[in-house]
Amino acid sequence: MCLVEHGFVSNPQERAWLTDNVARLAEAEYRAVCRSVGLTPDDQASPGADMVTGAALPLRTAGSPTANVILSLDRGAAVRRLDATEGQWALVQIPMLGLSGFVERSDVAPAHAASIGVETLLVGGPRATADQIAAALVARGNHVGNGYTDRDVENIVGYYFRAAAASQVDPLVACAQMALETDYLGSERSKRPECNPAGIGVEQHGVPGVTFNTWKAAVPAHVGRLLAYALPLNTGTTEQRTMIETALGYRPLPDHIRGVAPQLGGLTGVWASDLRYAANIARIANAMRAT
Repeated sequence: MCLVEHGFVSNPQERAWLTDNVARLAEAEYRAVCRSVGLTPDDQASPGADMVTGAALPLRTAGSPTANVILSLDRGAAVRRLDATEGQWALVQIPMLGLSGFVERSDVAPAHAASIGVETLLVGGPRATADQIAAALVARGNHVGNGYTDRDVENIVGYYFRAAAASQVDPLVACAQMALETDYLGSERSKRPECNPAGIGVEQHGVPGVTFNTWKAAVPAHVGRLLAYALPLNTGTTEQRTMIETALGYRPLPDHIRGVAPQLGGLTGVWASDLRYAANIARIANAMRAT
């Protein structure tokens, strides 16, 4: 047992310093404990990390204290790590706004891994492993009736994780939506050659929408379309904009829809009319995580 004292909350100046440096103190203690027991700490600088700001801080155009400020972030703001560069500065994206910029690494810390809910950000994760997701899909067995093997399912999940690397969209959320829309790959629309993962272009029940021919083409189109719902128009990284452009080439999306769903709940009433749509995706996602 070890008690670490950083200051006195009864001292106004020390209390203010402690409050402003929660993320730095937590990171320092975490790395110290890892070293003391001979473990290698998970690097918070890894790309794709869900993180939060430990203090109010500026988002800058470059990794320099003199660079222009894009906006000021509140303490506890959700940010998404975009690169693995070591050093003082981290390139991050603000999922709610689609804006990217630099913050000091010491002012951000890994986010708590909460359950998936309607407030979950689409840009985030992965909040489950590919093995967990594939196992949940295979366990249902619905794919077999459509001529898909267990290996096919694993490959499809693999496509979602590849798309996640470019889009930053959580593959768990995307796969949970696909499972809901396709009845776990057992629906008519998910058969070859349609391979439609989320009712894209389906305007009437029983009538085909977009035909993708392969899941290798279908998955990036699905993920890119989700990203278009998540990010406001004219925002996002170069990779994200490219993925959105490719996805909307299959099926356009009106400009006023762009950015309406940075959180999962925003899909309800827009992607689908079911008032439980986002909640059902969250339920499936949490079940997949528990597999």
